[in-house]
Amino acid sequence: MDDITLDAAKSSIVFDVAQNVSTPGSAALNSFVNQGLKGLPSNHSVGLLEKYQAVKKEDVMRCLKDYILKLFQPESSIALVVTAPGKSDEISEKLGEKGFKVEKRTIEVQDDEGGDSEDGSNSDSEGNER
Repeated sequence: MDDITLDAAKSSIVFDVAQNVSTPGSAALNSFVNQGLKGLPSNHSVGLLEKYQAVKKEDVMRCLKDYILKLFQPESSIALVVTAPGKSDEISEKLGEKGFKVEKRTIEVQDDEGGDSEDGSNSDSEGNER
């Protein structure tokens, strides 16, 4: 990660915070929610902006290593994949190659709506004629 990427991410967050108070109505709503409902101080957004600007590249890299990357490691995560039956063998094989223990289950789905098409709509009905 380079400094430009980090600065761009910070700018995006600053833009989002500014967008929340860009009109008098949205500023009032945001203030009410923060102070009245969440019990936050009136300068809460300013404090967050200061904290965001203090984030360093090392902080981001540490968080990526400690939290995000662990989501993709088989010893510290569980993956659930929902796919078409024709892709299940390929996906199972690739996950197994990455070290995941694969268990395949098939769920049969019935069309209880009585429609002719797969999505349950009745494309031949009179209501669809033009």
